[in-house]
Amino acid sequence: DTAAGNDINYDLTAMGADMVYATVYQMMVDPASYIGKKFKVRGNYYSAYSEADGKYYHFCMIKDAAACCAQGLELLWQDEGMNMHENCPKEDEVITIEGIFETYKDDEGKNIYGRLKDVVTVPD
Repeated sequence: DTAAGNDINYDLTAMGADMVYATVYQMMVDPASYIGKKFKVRGNYYSAYSEADGKYYHFCMIKDAAACCAQGLELLWQDEGMNMHENCPKEDEVITIEGIFETYKDDEGKNIYGRLKDVVTVPD
């Protein structure tokens, strides 16, 4: 990798809201094309605890231009403590993050999901 900031493949913070929405939609429709690409994203942070899995899931919600629809990107923090919900942003806080897109299968191996891994918060 090159110096931080120069290696972003998709800077969603620099796109218009419609383009951001379209890009995130494409990531969900054709995830294989985005594997290993580095993203910079700005949105609202949310988390959810799964009783079934015994773990937290973290998301960045990105609203479209009309602010009526939102696309959520799942996150896997670089800091393992944050994955356990330590020192995370506040719910609904606006965050700017960088991370690498990957896909993974659920425990049954039936469904493929996309998420950003090695996620860190960055200054706006």
